[in-house]
Amino acid sequence: FGGDFAQYDQNKVKYFLPVLSELSNSKLLIQNISNLVGWFVSENDNFGLKTVALSNLVALVQRFPNVLDKEKHIRPVEAKFQQLLTGASLETRKTISTTLFGVRIVSTSSACNVTEIDGAPSRDFFTCMNNSYDYSEDQILNVHVFSSLYYWIFHLYQAQLLESRKKQSRDDIVSKLEHFGLTHDLMERQAGVHSDERASASRGGDDENAASEGQRLNPIGCFTLDDSFRQVVINICLRILSQVERDLVGETSTHMRLGSKYFISDMEWMREFTEATSMEAVRILDLLCLMDPALVSVI
Repeated sequence: FGGDFAQYDQNKVKYFLPVLSELSNSKLLIQNISNLVGWFVSENDNFGLKTVALSNLVALVQRFPNVLDKEKHIRPVEAKFQQLLTGASLETRKTISTTLFGVRIVSTSSACNVTEIDGAPSRDFFTCMNNSYDYSEDQILNVHVFSSLYYWIFHLYQAQLLESRKKQSRDDIVSKLEHFGLTHDLMERQAGVHSDERASASRGGDDENAASEGQRLNPIGCFTLDDSFRQVVINICLRILSQVERDLVGETSTHMRLGSKYFISDMEWMREFTEATSMEAVRILDLLCLMDPALVSVI
């Protein structure tokens, strides 16, 4: 089918699709961008295909952000992000089973609200900090999207970040770029620009096609972050930080096994997860503030 994965059995393509992001040759990955976007934003029930499509899109953004088209790819994906981040279900199903001599004989299922970490029913939109007895597909995708936000924003909008930092003092620029590991990228980018200018001048400017292709494969994303999408991300992060302030309540005293020897209690796990999630929210907000310092006072 000429590498067009849309022609394959959609129930099977999800099993080999993750290989795309691991291939050293990115031709197939780039060729299937529209397919990946279509699978992720579609309203069908192929949950497995949606998750692998998202992981491949994030891998693509990290390697070649500029091959995406703003209107065809980025905006539809970010619209789906907004839908999943703010519109995931607030209901879950709780199943109670009755057993006799270790054999389940009766099971009853009832709908109930997802809860906050302190056990109170959630009255705001769902986040990864909510507890659910049986996570629905949109709730799981909500967690997937939040986990991908930093990489999506960082790699797609690096040029906007760099441009913003240029307006600050030289010392502050170097400090922040070192924090994000961008000093090497910036030096390479500047060296590449100067080299391209010299080479173009020596050739008489006959390499416009090559320059265009080089821009597409530039690892520094040259797009501008949409204000409405940015506001949704801010709301999600602030919502998570407000959830962290609640008291942890564990329903059981069970332990989970990590590896061959290490055991961790439910409460320890919840504390570690709460800290990790809050740090991710802070990291995303920090990135947004670096891209637009005016947000500091707002946030």
